[in-house]
Amino acid sequence: MNGLFNIITSFFDSFKFYTTVEPDEKGIRVTIGKYKKTLNPGVHFYLPLGIQRIYALSVVTKAIDIRVQHAVTRDDKTIALGAYLAYSILDVQRAFYEVQDYEESLSNRVLVSVVRYVTGNTFKDCRDQDKINDFLKKEIRKDATDKWGIKIHDAGITDIGECKIIRTLGDGGVVYEEE
Repeated sequence: MNGLFNIITSFFDSFKFYTTVEPDEKGIRVTIGKYKKTLNPGVHFYLPLGIQRIYALSVVTKAIDIRVQHAVTRDDKTIALGAYLAYSILDVQRAFYEVQDYEESLSNRVLVSVVRYVTGNTFKDCRDQDKINDFLKKEIRKDATDKWGIKIHDAGITDIGECKIIRTLGDGGVVYEEE
């Protein structure tokens, strides 16, 4: 019964000819797979049956917490760093077409930049959050703004800590390695 309901709903949805772009969104109209127009908030009409589609993306500022990244400094200290990123979409067309999943891509870009900074610097240099934050903003803005149409409002490190390496053995024992 549920499957029949889904089929009927899909059938009627294929004849829908309008959609609403919400106040916090911008949209794009795509006709037979090609970009046609950027849409502002409001009601927009389109050709049904898959001839035209409208995709909407939120353009308000979003903040994401980046998972902790472990890296080894130039002087062989293992550290863990947590990061954050605040961004918004400037160009809906580029954000939709130039990157598969912009939030995941931004997160990965932050992680790569953190590792690049840490591996090129000493532990003492890595404790200077202002330096790291400036480096992150500069690195991330290169791809995000120019290529993906995304504005980076802020990026930075939330946590920095030195790590001890703990390894478990196959027999259940634990080995602590001092740095």
